[in-house]
Parts: sequence; structure tokens; C-alpha cells
Amino acid sequence: MGPVLTANITVYPIWYGIWKKSQKRIIRDFISSFSALDSKPPSVAGWWKTVRIYTDQTGANISRNVHIGAEKNDRLYSHENSLTQLSVQSVIKSAVTATT
Repeated sequence: MGPVLTANITVYPIWYGIWKKSQKRIIRDFISSFSALDSKPPSVAGWWKTVRIYTDQTGANISRNVHIGAEKNDRLYSHENSLTQLSVQSVIKSAVTATT
């Protein structure tokens, strides 16, 4: 085993289906809260601080930095509205290979 989650972590949301701005904001706030410096307990940052204590085989700690990367939207349910494990993989592949 080598490094695991030791570099900055970037989360790339894929909004599958119809999401309201307020719903997206909740998810974005949650992701951003991993790296929050001034959060009051109990908090996601407090829990993540505990997780960061763990090390990989090289002795490196898990990264404190979790960021939101590029977001993709699939409002038209391109892989139907009931997803299987295989169709989830297809949604991800489509989002990764999309040009916009």
C-alpha cells in the first residue's frame, strides 16, 4: 500500500437529475466543511480531524484539504432515473469525458 488521501482531495460533484440551487448549496457546504478551520463541535471538520490522525504505509497523514472541483450536470437523466451500479459507472464516465 502506498499513499492514500495524503494529497489535497478534490470532490467533483455530478448533479444527476433536477437539483435546486438550495440543495446543491447544502452539498457544497458539507464538502467545504471538511476543511473548515473555525467550526464549532460537533462538526464535520472535527470528525475529519480525527480521521486525519490515521497514516498510510509511508507514515503520511490524511490531507486536511478537501475542495470542490468542476461540477457536471445531467438534468435529463441520461441513464434513466433508476440507477444500477453499472449505470452509475456510465454516468461518471459520461461526466468525465464530456466537453462542457
